[in-house]
Amino acid sequence: MLSMKKEELFKLMEVSKGKEPADLILRNGKIVNVYTREILSGYSVAVKGKWIVAVDRDLSSMIGPSTKCLDLEGKYLVPGFIDGHAHILPYCHPDEILKEAVKRGVTSIVTELLDLSFKAGIESMIKYLRATKGGFVKVFALVPPFITLSESARKRTPDLKEILRLLKREEVLGMGESFWQEVLREHPVFYSLLPHVSKMKKTLEGHAAGCRGDKLQAYVLTGVSSCHEPVTYEEILERLRLGLYAMVREGSVRSDLSSISPFTKSYLDTRRVILVSDFISPDDILEKGYMDYVVNRAIEIGIDPLTAIQMVTLNPATHFRLDDRLGAIAPGKYADLFVTSKIERIDPEIVISCGKLVVKEGELLFRLKRRPLNIEGLKRQKVSPKELLIKSEKPALRVRIINHITDLVTEEIVKEMEVLNGYLKPDPEKDIIRLSFVTEEGVYNYFIRGTGMREGAFATSSVWEAKGILAVGVDTDDMACAINRIIELGGGIVLAKNKGIVEELPLPIGSLISNLPFNEVAERLKSINRSAKEMGIRWKKPVISLEALSTPAIPFLRVSDRGLVNLKTGTVMSPLLD
Repeated sequence: MLSMKKEELFKLMEVSKGKEPADLILRNGKIVNVYTREILSGYSVAVKGKWIVAVDRDLSSMIGPSTKCLDLEGKYLVPGFIDGHAHILPYCHPDEILKEAVKRGVTSIVTELLDLSFKAGIESMIKYLRATKGGFVKVFALVPPFITLSESARKRTPDLKEILRLLKREEVLGMGESFWQEVLREHPVFYSLLPHVSKMKKTLEGHAAGCRGDKLQAYVLTGVSSCHEPVTYEEILERLRLGLYAMVREGSVRSDLSSISPFTKSYLDTRRVILVSDFISPDDILEKGYMDYVVNRAIEIGIDPLTAIQMVTLNPATHFRLDDRLGAIAPGKYADLFVTSKIERIDPEIVISCGKLVVKEGELLFRLKRRPLNIEGLKRQKVSPKELLIKSEKPALRVRIINHITDLVTEEIVKEMEVLNGYLKPDPEKDIIRLSFVTEEGVYNYFIRGTGMREGAFATSSVWEAKGILAVGVDTDDMACAINRIIELGGGIVLAKNKGIVEELPLPIGSLISNLPFNEVAERLKSINRSAKEMGIRWKKPVISLEALSTPAIPFLRVSDRGLVNLKTGTVMSPLLD
């Protein structure tokens, strides 16, 4: 058992033997046993400090004058949920997101630090991890492999010594999602870290979107142990058959849970299937829920409730080698539990984290003081509308354009575009508008089709795997207005129209995180997405679709400060052909 001295162990053993009183007895419940996939009716659980010390029918010998007894009245007692692949950094201060998570039965989260990888240094990532300590939810993290399309971001990559300082931390479980294309292209940071991850016996998380066949075989050879990118049942099976943990997402970026429905008609082993959020935005958490929503969706499509619960408790705990303390209700595990009246529809009524009753009827029983999180945001000079133009001395020019074919997937198209007064002219009537990537070092301009935008501008600093601002717009004055407001704020998401601000969400902490309360962040995100659609944007989640335009994770054409990047080949191309 980790994190326990011999003296503490001996004291716990005295309780389990009935010679010392427990602090808490949860009795007359139906215990969800994820080891055997059975319900233990009429059982009780004894807790001492943060540990479970006994699970049995009669624990009366452990009741003393100071023991708190809680009658579960035949309700179900479930292990605290684990989100095994999350991005909790964007938008909300960790205190805000974690209090909402625990209300919904989540007591442990494994988060990527990727979102801060180029916006701030290693010290800022450590600051973030420190800000998660002492709360209601245990936060574990993964070291980013520092894969980016941006040259300015690449220059901010910490040296190996600094990255190892982060990797050695106890709450850091391994290296985070490593995009398969760059791994197969022998990305230097990945292969520098690889022997250290292996030596420390930490995990290596995969990201194999669209990877199959011989390429997937080669990728698995590196030692990656999971993939959260399968979107079909066939892709899940291919990964399971190669020994990977298949993480199936149901969140704001992707909703792939329907792909596991064939498991309801098969006898295949699901011990390596893990349900994850990947990312659930604050507005979706308030509307739908968190991992309770994910489990309920799995049950709705026919997954047995006990199997669905295994997929968010024992399975992720085993994968991350945390099952010595997490993922089940048994002696020697953290007392991370929640009570629900029904097993077919999870609705946490009482939540216990590390032995403390922290939530009752959806309300927190404790208020924690906001922990400081000082991470510098974006800094640069303001831009002028003229800087957002593409100059040309020709009357017309063939141009490479990003074509948005789904909310996240793009492709390259080539169009001949007119030149007006020495600058390339967009064509909003044909759904071709301006796209700019503004870094602290420069401004890089492109065109995009498929937004549907008819007016105004839309900009964000919450860009993926880069540091800067992405902006789309019909009018350069509005684009400059939105970009410059983000620069004033040190980071944010802004909509502008008629040279004025329509909506904004300040993100001054690392140009990624807000200081606002959770509910206000959620409402502003919802309002920004709604207003963006009123401006014509067709994307289901406009904020997410815009910030993803810089990522090397999703095919096929993305923007950078080097040019347009074809993720299939790794080729960097100018937007101008002639």
